Amino acid sequence: MKTGAYRGAMAGVGLIEVLITLVIIAGGVMAMSRLQGLLLTSAASSRQLSDASFIAQRVIEDLGSRNWDSLTTTTLGNETGTTATYSVQYTVNDSPGGAGQMQFKTVQVTVSWTDAQGQARTYTATTRLQRIGADFSARLLS
Repeated sequence: MKTGAYRGAMAGVGLIEVLITLVIIAGGVMAMSRLQGLLLTSAASSRQLSDASFIAQRVIEDLGSRNWDSLTTTTLGNETGTTATYSVQYTVNDSPGGAGQMQFKTVQVTVSWTDAQGQARTYTATTRLQRIGADFSARLLS
């Protein structure tokens, strides 16, 4: 008789254990899907920052190959990357040296875009370009 009474008291316990397990598993699946969404957003943000860095470096290299006297501040316009459209502008400031000294120009390139969440982002790269005059070139060749 004890066996029947024990069965009556334990009736439904297995079902409750299964339901608790399902709730725990469902919570884990929901957390994993949220994590995956965050990882995708982070990957897109990293890609956009990488694109902006690449664009800024390309502009700096282009400016380094231009005529020294033609370097002035300007806005280049928009460039389309893999995941966003970027607005590019740069500023050029003279840093002239005295007689016989090297001359420099400071260049600051700013790349702006709007990320997937609608927030404005910017990447800024700054460098100094050195003027190499004819006297310096002649010394290298001799």
